[in-house]
Amino acid sequence: MSDLPVAGPGARRRWHRYSLALASVICERIAAGETLLGICRDPEMPCRFSVRAWSLQHPSFGARLAQARVEGRHNPRGGRPTTYHPQVAGLICQRLVAGMTLDEACDLPGLPVSQTVFDWIERYPQFADAYRRARMLQAHRRFDQVWEIAQAATPETAYAARVKIEAARWQAGRLAPKRYGPKAEDGDGEGGGRPQVNVFIQKFGEDEAVPVG
Repeated sequence: MSDLPVAGPGARRRWHRYSLALASVICERIAAGETLLGICRDPEMPCRFSVRAWSLQHPSFGARLAQARVEGRHNPRGGRPTTYHPQVAGLICQRLVAGMTLDEACDLPGLPVSQTVFDWIERYPQFADAYRRARMLQAHRRFDQVWEIAQAATPETAYAARVKIEAARWQAGRLAPKRYGPKAEDGDGEGGGRPQVNVFIQKFGEDEAVPVG
């Protein structure tokens, strides 16, 4: 369902489609002590008219919004949210799996700072498990990128490709040391030991081997 436009003459704001993630961000910020007016001033957030329409169209969101307002009255500090919510936590994990750093994953209006995420890891075991899974999937993604970088390399970009490959290998090894680390053990339960890949980049008539894995 499409969002509704901002009321009032001369108002310019992009329409927003209702999403569970965006609704969760709004509730988190209100629970942290922000006002709906302040939140809706952000260019990336919907207008107040839209949020109110969402609360009528989606009763579950309306109930969460009302509860967030109650919590916000007891937390008048404002700023970025510290209250844990599974939908917000899930959005952060999705952004990590997509390859973002934690700071990049939190770089959206209404999302918590990275230190809050670390606090969540300590306080909420279910989020700690989801975070570890997200990091493991991120490691697999980084290792896959090694081949993508090698495929795209040319003689002119060979050095830059090597730097990127080493960076991707290093992060994969840090995120999943048993699978991709320098001391990966054989028979780790994931189909053998550390994967071994040899990439050859042709440069000036010579084969220059870039060992990966």
